[in-house]
Amino acid sequence: MIFEDWDNQYDGAAKHTAFYQHTLGQYVKYFAGKQAAFAHVQGPQRPPHPTPVRWSWPHWGLPSPEPGTPQHHHCGVGMVDAVVDYLDPNFVGLRTEDAMYRFFDRNAFGAVMGMTIHLFADGADADTAGDAWGAWFNGLYAQPIRTSRNSA
Repeated sequence: MIFEDWDNQYDGAAKHTAFYQHTLGQYVKYFAGKQAAFAHVQGPQRPPHPTPVRWSWPHWGLPSPEPGTPQHHHCGVGMVDAVVDYLDPNFVGLRTEDAMYRFFDRNAFGAVMGMTIHLFADGADADTAGDAWGAWFNGLYAQPIRTSRNSA
């Protein structure tokens, strides 16, 4: 039953809400009025590592992430210049000049981990981005994944 682990789910929902509110603030500050091409990628149900977000840092080219500092990251589909705009043990936010990448370690709260991609460049292709990042997740965790995406 969904309420069996209520405390953990409540904690996860509260942390998710803080991350969503931060993301909204980043949108208003950096991308206000721009429409996003949006993709949502779901990771494996049970990643092979207990803390997938922290385990992933070396694969993202983040040996020592510093929030707020521009850094050169190897993120999923290539090198990007991004700012770590949000960082805690379960959530990571990266912002580039024309995109936001949001990583969710929902596995810690009993759900699958995943990410969302918000592309603000003219002509951005959510399907291509979702497929590319999904392939990266698949390779990163060496397990099948499910992806869903749409343009918003």
